[in-house]
Amino acid sequence: MPSAIVSKYAGSYGCASFKKYSGMHDYSVNGRSYIRKTANLPVLIGEYIVKNTYAEYPEIANKKAQKEMDEMFADNDFARKEKELFETQIHLGGRYISFYRDKGKFKLKFITADRGFITEKKDGKPNGAVFISRTIRMEKAGIGNKLAKFYYTLLEWHYEEDDKRIVKNDLYRSNTESNLGKKKNDYITAVYGDLISTEEDVYNISIPTFVYIKNPIKNNKDLMSIEGIGAFINPIDSIMVVDETFHVMSKEIVLSQFQMLFPEGATEEVTDWNSNKTVRTVDMYQEGILVYNTDDVGSYEPKAVAPQLRIQDQVLAFNTVIDLVAISVGIQAGSLRFDGKSFGTATEAKIQKGDTANTIKLYEANNGDGITDVIMMWQEVSNSESALPNVPKFTREDVTIIWKDNVAEDDETMRENDRKVIEANLAPRIFYWTQRGFSPEDATLIIEAADADKKKQQEEFGFSITEKEVDSNNPDGNEEEIDETDDDNTEIE
Repeated sequence: MPSAIVSKYAGSYGCASFKKYSGMHDYSVNGRSYIRKTANLPVLIGEYIVKNTYAEYPEIANKKAQKEMDEMFADNDFARKEKELFETQIHLGGRYISFYRDKGKFKLKFITADRGFITEKKDGKPNGAVFISRTIRMEKAGIGNKLAKFYYTLLEWHYEEDDKRIVKNDLYRSNTESNLGKKKNDYITAVYGDLISTEEDVYNISIPTFVYIKNPIKNNKDLMSIEGIGAFINPIDSIMVVDETFHVMSKEIVLSQFQMLFPEGATEEVTDWNSNKTVRTVDMYQEGILVYNTDDVGSYEPKAVAPQLRIQDQVLAFNTVIDLVAISVGIQAGSLRFDGKSFGTATEAKIQKGDTANTIKLYEANNGDGITDVIMMWQEVSNSESALPNVPKFTREDVTIIWKDNVAEDDETMRENDRKVIEANLAPRIFYWTQRGFSPEDATLIIEAADADKKKQQEEFGFSITEKEVDSNNPDGNEEEIDETDDDNTEIE
């Protein structure tokens, strides 16, 4: 069972996708390889989602419990670690939060998905898990007591037994990295000191001793699994196209400015008489070298060329495939853009309605439930352990997660866009105020008050543009051009 757990996560849904899009190589016929340039689009999308989905703070109706919870979160540096772990959740499909006791304090453990494995479920939710960590130590062993490298793999089991929650640690020791080795629980204290318990920890609580938070994405790779799936495992082929496009564009920007053309004959293999080795005079597969054929066998003179850059076409193609990936992960098209100079997010794409807003709400609701589970775990464990300070009782309904107001960041952009719509006569003036949350009646009053104030100011400065005055000067309603002069009696149309 332990070996199966370790090997299973070598190809987990999230990890496999992460390695696939981050470890691309090119291979030439002579065996040379280099890392392909990547746009790091999954990293950018992950940061974009995290930036717009961030809980500012949880609230509890019980003020005393609120104060103690704030102190516990501050002691665990929860805000920063939660944000960092959330980004790994997007890539790997999920994350775990567990706890341990340290000098009479409730401490949180933040565990990435590639270090955890759900062992049992109950009512469709995780009820047991094992967390994996590895430590490498140099120890004296063998003949002559020479220093050798040993790998210690710690399996931390969380399970339910007789209506109680058990946490148990098993340590395995091996002299090779690929093998789990033999169980050596008597080495726990020597390797970890007092940080890891050598005995079973029993908790008389009604909920698991860990919290599992997964992406709000259906796991279509394993419909029977309750594990999450990485946000980029399904659109991985589209991400590969993005990286291919970025790679081609990068090569063209760097190499198309100046390249050398070599005749085909100049790339023949020859024998180096000094070393008696066959060598190539010019490597035709090296970047920046294009081989051309010539009928003149005796002409081996290189030629320099400078092809014209096609940067606009490349940028257009690049942004097209970026939109394809964005739509696949629930981000509305246009949110991510490369303008030929920089690659980033477009703030105007974050609006109150649309794919992006819906995706953000899904992550908010999902993570909010997870944070609430952590708070409830803290309450139950603290009240069941004599070594921990008690926490005032409260229910799940007493917990409220306050989310950052992301839409407010883009209000100025949205206001400017609404002004342009009205100036282009594509919407009435009332549209601007209803978009700000005002009722049509209140919006009408605001517009009338603004018009009255504007009229008053114009009259104070000596201008008159009322309909009555305009009609008296042009009773037939025909348009006629009136020249502006410095005469105070001249009407301005």
